[in-house]
Amino acid sequence: MITYARGDYGSLAGISIPVTHVDGTAFDLTGKTVHFKAWDPKTPLSPFLNVEAVVINPPADGLAVYTPALGEIDTVGDYDCEAEVSIAGSVVSTIKDKLKVVESA
Repeated sequence: MITYARGDYGSLAGISIPVTHVDGTAFDLTGKTVHFKAWDPKTPLSPFLNVEAVVINPPADGLAVYTPALGEIDTVGDYDCEAEVSIAGSVVSTIKDKLKVVESA
């Protein structure tokens, strides 16, 4: 589960997306794109986020980060989310997770 404070944004508020094999080792993201999507479980066909994440160097470490913009994550609640890993426009892996947006302190 990813926990995120409502209203956070910018470079210090990135959402880390570790991409790993089933055995826990890093999935090499060299030459791959990671899209991060999040949606209310009641409206799965209407994601409120559908963005490209930045792959962190070295890509062999399997880490991508999405940095929200001001106003993108403003509603407290529990959401479904996923990271889609693609190469040349074809999805090669999808990682499902949960996003919990909480009131910031």
